[in-house]
Amino acid sequence: MLTTCDADGEVQRALLAGAVAYLLKSTPKTELVSVIRFVHSGQRYISPDVSACLAEHLGEDSLTTREIEVLRLIRDGPSQ
Repeated sequence: MLTTCDADGEVQRALLAGAVAYLLKSTPKTELVSVIRFVHSGQRYISPDVSACLAEHLGEDSLTTREIEVLRLIRDGPSQ
């Protein structure tokens, strides 16, 4: 999902609806190409700015243990 909205509620709704990536339209073109390739390889991606916003509100909304785990994995990036 490519958007101008970084509100945590919108991000959560997009992810629950099946989005495998979430980044802002202000993302540099070179990074956008990298993200497209990353997602095409089967990975999920949330831009660092958006994931930081999500992390700020982790305790406020009732997320499942798995959702929190996924957000942490997204935040930490691929482990290679």
